[in-house]
Amino acid sequence: MMKIEDIVSAFKKHQLQYGLDGDSGLKELYKWELVTKQYGHPNTDAMDFAKEINSIQLQNLCYPPQVTAYRSIAKYEPEEYRRSFRILFTETIDLQERVDSFTSTCKALWDNKIKSHFEQNTSAMCDERLISCFLTLKYPQKYTFYKSDVYSSLCNILGVESKKAGYKLVHFYELLNKYVVPVVENDKELMDSISKEIDNKGYIHSTLLIAQTALWYYVC
Repeated sequence: MMKIEDIVSAFKKHQLQYGLDGDSGLKELYKWELVTKQYGHPNTDAMDFAKEINSIQLQNLCYPPQVTAYRSIAKYEPEEYRRSFRILFTETIDLQERVDSFTSTCKALWDNKIKSHFEQNTSAMCDERLISCFLTLKYPQKYTFYKSDVYSSLCNILGVESKKAGYKLVHFYELLNKYVVPVVENDKELMDSISKEIDNKGYIHSTLLIAQTALWYYVC
């Protein structure tokens, strides 16, 4: 089993050769672009919250039916949805509590108020992957994008037991900050290469996004 240092080293080798966008099989620069263009959004103080949610672009970072679902919640219940986002973005509340609250609120809104507009086998589709997207756009220095198989791989690498669904995201951030971010930060050559590339584009800096991308490179 590879160690974190080996994974970061392999990613650096790839980065120095291709950059974040030069390998047709692994184009990752778009994540920095998405975060930069939508930094601080969704804005929970937006006059028209449905319009604000509709403007969010996540490309392949969540599933297409999830986009339909969250736009529908915003369309039919904009003010309740706005409140759920305000709680999600309140940093003084424990993250797990916020994740639980957002997930349960979205499910309740869908099941009780929105499902009737659709086929009855639909759901809110509000999972940890989608929540990570919203958190990352709002606070990119503190959060990053999440995918279950990346989390599972990280648990395997570290020899730790994975959590059950609903508790994976918080655990992923804990593991990422404790074990991966320090290795990334200590690799000056890697940090300099990515900093130069994103500075040329005027994109936002995020060490967590570098760490996530290094793991993604290993997994894919």
